Amino acid sequence: ALEFMVLSLFLVIMLMNPSLPQESFTSLMFISIAVCEGALGLTILVMLTRTKGSDMISSILLMK
Repeated sequence: ALEFMVLSLFLVIMLMNPSLPQESFTSLMFISIAVCEGALGLTILVMLTRTKGSDMISSILLMK
């Protein structure tokens, strides 16, 4: 759901004023940050799965 919101925001940025030359640089930076955010979230999920053996967050919170 978060990736869909980021993609929607990217499309809004691109469609607002495509004639500005600076807009393409801004949108490229936005997509780069969104990709890094997705990769970081996936890395955290993989680390949780490897250490706890499950990706169920509720069971991890109950183990504390």
